[in-house]
Amino acid sequence: MTPPGLPCPGCGGDAAPRPLLTKGSWSYGTCPDCGLVHLDPVPSPDESAALYGESYFTGGGVGEYIDYAADEGLHRLNARSHLTRLSRVLPGPPGRLLDFGCAHGFVTDELRAAGWEVEGIEISEVAAQFARERFGLTVYPDFEKAMAANGDGAFDVITFFQVLSQLPSSAAALDAAHALLRPGGMVMIESSNRGSPIARALGRRWHLIAPPSVISLFDPETLDALLRRQGFEPVARFPTRKAVSVGLVTNVLEQRYGRVFAPVRSVGARPGVRGRAIRYPFADLMTVVATRR
Repeated sequence: MTPPGLPCPGCGGDAAPRPLLTKGSWSYGTCPDCGLVHLDPVPSPDESAALYGESYFTGGGVGEYIDYAADEGLHRLNARSHLTRLSRVLPGPPGRLLDFGCAHGFVTDELRAAGWEVEGIEISEVAAQFARERFGLTVYPDFEKAMAANGDGAFDVITFFQVLSQLPSSAAALDAAHALLRPGGMVMIESSNRGSPIARALGRRWHLIAPPSVISLFDPETLDALLRRQGFEPVARFPTRKAVSVGLVTNVLEQRYGRVFAPVRSVGARPGVRGRAIRYPFADLMTVVATRR
């Protein structure tokens, strides 16, 4: 980890965060300027990027996935749910869409099948190469390369599905998205919700507090405030119950709550059981859509 002093991911403030909770050897604090709860100290971009190698997607790293690629059908099912939400706030024909954190490209490819002209950004070179080779997708390593290839105002929609909270500077990412969007274009963000009843009840035991990959813990107020500071206006918020595999749920239970769940994890890893789809059973995810001012 880097020494204390890196700015708040949400507002760029340099004030020392107020200590809030610990998770293992990791600490989270509250920014006194904007109220965002974030890792303290905030990891550098290089430290954060180093987490997302192949093992992140295959159960050997800090990620919760056992086999991300094997859950292709679930990722596509979730993409169709995203499309349904998007159609409620963005009537009219599909346009150009940039999927930030596109991973292996399953969601991006499903959006393309619905008529969107798509490109992606993915920090994990392993995942990005899979998306390029399997689907022929254009995938950039960062916003800078996407801007160089497209220019200002090139996209109608930019998506952040379970990725904004993992960035060392969510404010910088939204600044870049603002530049790449046409006026009136939209960002669509899926995130955990620290303000949900289960998160408040579990406190530091909440399973979506997952350092070091999860840097920021948003709630509706801090996410809306961040969007407004970066030139967006929130227009819709949806409670989100995504499709997940039995194996993922049982893996998370053991990772977050200890070896008491090891027998459940063993059952969830069995062939024929691991990949079965269930609806994410906790009401602690949200999807927010905001327009570019």
